[in-house]
Amino acid sequence: MEYKGKFDACIINDDLAIAAEELNELITKQNEGVVYGS
Repeated sequence: MEYKGKFDACIINDDLAIAAEELNELITKQNEGVVYGS
């Protein structure tokens, strides 16, 4: 937890499935409006 201040988000959860879902939601929110193309 000493590195908590170096990150934009901190997810603390004992249930891996819920933690993965929260991380997925966070990534989706951060990528809103970003268009990937070649």
